[in-house]
Amino acid sequence: MKTLKLQYKSHYTFVILTVFVLTSVTSDLSAQNQSAVDMPVQATKERLIQRAPDYSYSITDGETTYARQAQLSDLVPDAWDIHHQMVQGRDANVNPKPPMTPEEFTRLQSKLTYRQQLNSQGVPSDGQENIGAPGQPLEVIPNQSRSSAIIPKVGVEVQSTYNAPNSSVPDGAAAVNSAGKIVVANNTHIEIFDEDGTQLYSQTEGTFWSVLNPTANIYDPRIEYDTFNNRFIIVELHGNQPTLTQIYIAVSKTSNPENGWWFYEFNGNSGDSNLWFDYPQIAYSDETLTVSGNMFTATGNSSTESKVHLFELYDAYDGLNVSHWYFDDVEAGTLGWNEYSIKPCSYPFGIYGPGLYMINRDDADDIAWWDISANAGNNPTLNGWIVDVGTINNPVNAPQSGGPALTVGARLQSAYVDVSGEDKIHFTYAISDSNGDDRIFLGRLNTSNENVVSQQYGAPGKDYAYPWIMPWTTNSGAWNGGSLVAFLRVSSTSFPELRVAHGYPNSTDWGNSVLVKSGESAIGAGNRWGDYLGGGFREGQSDPECWIYGQYGLNNDHGMWLAQISLNLEGCTNPLACNYDPSATLDDGSCDLVSCAGCTDSNACNYNPNAVIDDGSCTTPGCTSWGACNFSFSAGCDDGSCCYDNCVRLRMTDTYGDGWNGATYSLANSSGVVVTSGTMGTGYEESVLLPCLPDGCYEFTVTNGSFPSEIGWSLENVYMFILIGVDYTFASGGAGETQSITIGGGGDEGGCTDATACNYDTTALCDNNTCCFSSCVTVSMTDSYGDGWNNNIWEIRHNGDLVSSGTLDVGYSGIDVACLDPGCYNFSINSDEGMYNYEIGWTLDGINEIMTGNYATEVQFTVDGGGPDVGCMDLNACNYDVNVICDDGSCCYENCGVLTMMDTYGDGWNGANLTITDDNGIVIGTYTFNSGYGAEAEICLLDGCYIIDVSSGSWPSEVGWIIQFPNHMLGGGALYNEQFNLFTIEGCTDETSCNYNPLATCDNGTCSHDGCGDLNACNYESGCDLCHVQQLCDFSCVGCTYIDAINYGGASVTIDDGTCEFSASASCDGDLDGNGQVNTNDLLLFLATFGTTCI
Repeated sequence: MKTLKLQYKSHYTFVILTVFVLTSVTSDLSAQNQSAVDMPVQATKERLIQRAPDYSYSITDGETTYARQAQLSDLVPDAWDIHHQMVQGRDANVNPKPPMTPEEFTRLQSKLTYRQQLNSQGVPSDGQENIGAPGQPLEVIPNQSRSSAIIPKVGVEVQSTYNAPNSSVPDGAAAVNSAGKIVVANNTHIEIFDEDGTQLYSQTEGTFWSVLNPTANIYDPRIEYDTFNNRFIIVELHGNQPTLTQIYIAVSKTSNPENGWWFYEFNGNSGDSNLWFDYPQIAYSDETLTVSGNMFTATGNSSTESKVHLFELYDAYDGLNVSHWYFDDVEAGTLGWNEYSIKPCSYPFGIYGPGLYMINRDDADDIAWWDISANAGNNPTLNGWIVDVGTINNPVNAPQSGGPALTVGARLQSAYVDVSGEDKIHFTYAISDSNGDDRIFLGRLNTSNENVVSQQYGAPGKDYAYPWIMPWTTNSGAWNGGSLVAFLRVSSTSFPELRVAHGYPNSTDWGNSVLVKSGESAIGAGNRWGDYLGGGFREGQSDPECWIYGQYGLNNDHGMWLAQISLNLEGCTNPLACNYDPSATLDDGSCDLVSCAGCTDSNACNYNPNAVIDDGSCTTPGCTSWGACNFSFSAGCDDGSCCYDNCVRLRMTDTYGDGWNGATYSLANSSGVVVTSGTMGTGYEESVLLPCLPDGCYEFTVTNGSFPSEIGWSLENVYMFILIGVDYTFASGGAGETQSITIGGGGDEGGCTDATACNYDTTALCDNNTCCFSSCVTVSMTDSYGDGWNNNIWEIRHNGDLVSSGTLDVGYSGIDVACLDPGCYNFSINSDEGMYNYEIGWTLDGINEIMTGNYATEVQFTVDGGGPDVGCMDLNACNYDVNVICDDGSCCYENCGVLTMMDTYGDGWNGANLTITDDNGIVIGTYTFNSGYGAEAEICLLDGCYIIDVSSGSWPSEVGWIIQFPNHMLGGGALYNEQFNLFTIEGCTDETSCNYNPLATCDNGTCSHDGCGDLNACNYESGCDLCHVQQLCDFSCVGCTYIDAINYGGASVTIDDGTCEFSASASCDGDLDGNGQVNTNDLLLFLATFGTTCI
């Protein structure tokens, strides 16, 4: 890797603009125009590169703008067209090419000398191309191209309108949808063609964009077709002065460009009021339209910076206000180099994201590639990397016959990304070889490792310019990495022409190029040749097909040519047809089999007695009624065999190939009547269409015959339309079997025969696959007149989607059963096609509560508690759930908490329960879970005091829990019993208590009362420390408790206070307490008085 030259100086800034939507006057028919052939995909970007970006930018808010809309017939010329030609002449200042450097001038002189030498040698005007990787010897492609090389064919082609006097260069752009509608644009006109080349619409740029009231030149068109959302996108620029510069955006309302457009305009110089926006490049991705461009000074001669805009694409598709953001001033920081002409990359097979890739040619030897990290509106960043692609020369001017040398642009103009595996960017641009021949460089960058593979392509003495690439395939699954390359070619002896070739960036397996449109003159009006081509891959075709749009020399100026490029040439390939075309490789259905050929079978419906050659068109009789199940597309006339009940085909097989050898089949109805029977006479296989069968229960029997082990059979439903790959078999077996068969759901005889189902039907003779193992909701229907509901239909919808419906066909009453999963549903009567709806009534059972009503009653109900559909729907509640569709009254407006329950063993709480009780003893909730390591529950509590009690269960050591509120959290295990409070003050709430706290809202059990707190009192109370009142103390029980004491207090004295006095004449020395014994108490009395001074 070379030393990196670029490091961006700053982060980009992002800007928002606003637009208002006008009322739509055209319906969106996009659903009718979706491609049913190819299924575009929504892919995810998976760039895995670990290298840090060489530069990175942040985004800036832009403006939001509103939509203006118009049908193509509403777009009329305005005054701008009158002076359009005058102002358009200033277009010469747009995209100026700087003067040649001395090195480029020297290379050009060497090239001209080399060309003179080639011309003197007689180089063929249609020279052979050669191919090879840069820096490797080039291999000449032989006249007989390699057998594996693809040579594209030119199909439909048509000249497009371009008013050369009004523009210095066409700048062609084109895109095609799966239906074959092609939208093209150049600097003077916008046109629409169909796949046959018929022009459907053609107007000047000023007319098409007239709804935006343009006041300056409109130029540099770019067109993409979004294959995922089936919309055309056109981006053009308005004005080449800072005061006039705008980005014009139009999106088709449907896949059909004739069904109207949404129009938007944005400032082209957001954040740079002194500059104007030029040379746009566009791409679509998930939710985003990306438009890059170069910012020019007011004089138009200097590009000072590049800017990348991001627009909300899906809002534009809906005609809504569209916001936009931009990355600003994308340049090389230390050197001040602009990252000129950055090409955003679309994914041709659908959309991808988030964000998207971009690429540009950083200089002759390097490319820069970019990763926008997120969709528009999601604050993306822009990261860039530089990759060396080897030593490569920029192209030099191209000599032409009869005119000045033409400019060949060096910038990278065409690229797309493949995200089906590793994300790879396919790109192309013009280079020159050592002889000065301008050639095509086709490359592929792997974004996961930055590996680049490439090939260069061209013929000696020829100059190749402005290559445009498209994937060459029918769909993404069939693509092998090849591209169709459209380009311009010229030489000193030829006029500018439009050509195509097919090739690979990683293989020399290219074929010679194919001429699309030869030049009819030199381009003499100045030296500008391009500035670019346009084209698009057409999805959903049986063969690879692209449409290209490019320039050729015409009337000493530019002409514009539109062409279909495909793998095959269409035409009549039937050698028996009158208009057989031996050069056609793909039949286009135009074969004339009537004028000289026809059906020669006299038994056919279309027998032609005048036909000389049988063309195989004979049609046999059959059912021609579209309503019949045995309708035959091949039937040429009706033979009266149409069946309007049930069509069943019997397929019989014999492994030996000699038929069933006496075995027979029979089909009997529920009454035992044989409806049909037969056998297989010979062969390995035979199919029989059974007679038309009404709905009912049947028995199908196959006897043994002589060789029962050889026999097999199957029954399959027959429909007017079938899906390829779908098996319509509903029964099969062998010999010696009798099977119960249900036809058409069994009619009145069918029902659910599984006793475990909620709609088990004991009267059913055969099972009709209606057994419900979820919840059966019974719809009891009544009709007061007794003639049924007369096409009034009951409907049950889930979140707007119809999930069940029915009606009462006849009679006064009837019952239907709807099988519903737990959820929230809406029930109503659809009377759009009904009559006499005032006669009907209904009752719903099997739901949370029985409901009744009439034709005008619409109700909402839940099944099995509503499942995941129910919750809080009030935006003001703290537990509002955006995902629910039914409100269950659980909205919490106080404190929303989450209880997280855990079990370390992973088998649930095994009987443990967490119970929350308020201070009134009311249980708020009990919670547990039965399996797993954890579960969560929502808790809604008012401010207050609560008790949390957790029981032990079988394994209390495994139990853990946490309760979290926004400003409070607690947790524990089992056993647990504690009080907690939410936003309360704890204290004594008893007003009679001496420590009553009037501010407390949560009692913490600390209340006390007045009492005696003196330990020496007879009425001491240990709980009244805080409320001690001395006056309440009773000391009447305190005194001398020794009976022999002189001052014995009597039986009422129970607390001895040490005041006992004894007589000196006590008969026992040492018996100080007079109890008749000398013991420890006497010693204590002695010690208490020891040392006392006696007077």
